[in-house]
Amino acid sequence: MEFVSWHAGADYLFLGVSWRTGAPCLDLVDVATGSPYQFPLFRKRLSFKRGTPGKFCIGRFSIVAETSTEQVPCPAQRLAERGGQCEACAAQDEFKLIHHVHSGGNATPALTRYVAQPHWVYIATFADATCKVGTAAEMRKKSRLDEQGPIMASYVAHVADGKVARYIEDSVTRNLEVSQFKRGAAKVAALTSDFDCRVIEEQHVKIVERARELVEDWARRGSGISPLTEPWSRPQEMGAFLGPRQAGGWTPYPHDLQTEQHGLLVDACAGQGLLARTGESMTDDDVHYAVDLGKLKGLRVVAGDYSSPEASVQSALF
Repeated sequence: MEFVSWHAGADYLFLGVSWRTGAPCLDLVDVATGSPYQFPLFRKRLSFKRGTPGKFCIGRFSIVAETSTEQVPCPAQRLAERGGQCEACAAQDEFKLIHHVHSGGNATPALTRYVAQPHWVYIATFADATCKVGTAAEMRKKSRLDEQGPIMASYVAHVADGKVARYIEDSVTRNLEVSQFKRGAAKVAALTSDFDCRVIEEQHVKIVERARELVEDWARRGSGISPLTEPWSRPQEMGAFLGPRQAGGWTPYPHDLQTEQHGLLVDACAGQGLLARTGESMTDDDVHYAVDLGKLKGLRVVAGDYSSPEASVQSALF
């Protein structure tokens, strides 16, 4: 995707937030041309109003050069049906089969080759101290976790084949009762609490140690599995989320992103969440809001010089 400035009057479709470039970006489609673009988020001003009503197809993922993927916009810009896609894009989306390929599910030749590349197994721990186990292909080692938005994360295995990585993932879920899924909205909501990083670290270390024991058992039974405990490097763009917080935690953004108009100055990014102010400059507004951009996925917005409605917000007192 090409990078784009936030052009006033342009109509964009939100596909989501990605970190594939090493930094948080909005993945967008220019409604007029159908062209995909990216808009860098960190330290930028994001201002828009709701565009054409309806939820639109976010397109599909395509496998590129056997080891990576790219998002392909819906060529017809149809309304979304089940799963945020139109029927045509869903039928062509070979990547959606990946979660079942290790258990005998259908797979295209391209997906089979993609899964056959080396993978990493990770444990991610979020602001509410809940943990998630997951896998990441070699080329997505860091960006996959950046997009999750955890407070802490560690890789517990490097595996020569993605199918084996998913067997290990299932084993962690089965034996340690660690989920493979956490809703994006729950990740952002957890960031609004007055979370304790010491509690998060204690929980993370406990689960990582137990997960590594399982990986070591797998390694004794098969080749191509390397047990390890390698910390994920938290992106600098998350920094302000972990800095001095308002009493009671960050304030949830009080306005509906799917209506009204909004103007946000972005101070931090964590997965699909933002820490933002609504003033016209970086010093006008001392109230920081946690904003869940996942609520915009599949919606059209119009860029422009817009401001958020005024809100009466009183930070919690000690």
